[in-house]
Amino acid sequence: MLRLGFGASPHELDYEGLGVPLRDALRHRAELREQRQWSRAAWDVEREIDDIVSSGRTIVAGPWLSEVGFETLYWVPFLRWVKAAFRLDPSRVVAVSRGGVGVVVRRDRQPLRRDLGP
Repeated sequence: MLRLGFGASPHELDYEGLGVPLRDALRHRAELREQRQWSRAAWDVEREIDDIVSSGRTIVAGPWLSEVGFETLYWVPFLRWVKAAFRLDPSRVVAVSRGGVGVVVRRDRQPLRRDLGP
């Protein structure tokens, strides 16, 4: 039991009840610190993308070098997000592929990539 009150001396305080709340507070603080680091990294990436989009030049994106499944799950949606979030004109983007996945990424009747395969 924690007894804090007027006139309580340090010897009269019972710190037994502080263990769990203090541990939880420290854990929450560490989680917030990690979340802040991830947020800063995300802001840095978005700032870099904004700089590239604002340049007005043609953007060459890719190729994705991992397996096709991950390309479909992560890379293609990322490119679509960039196009939507930064109001990017699709005619400025050339998405490069290692070849053979053109049928997977064709949507909205606008080609998103150029295959450079053999």
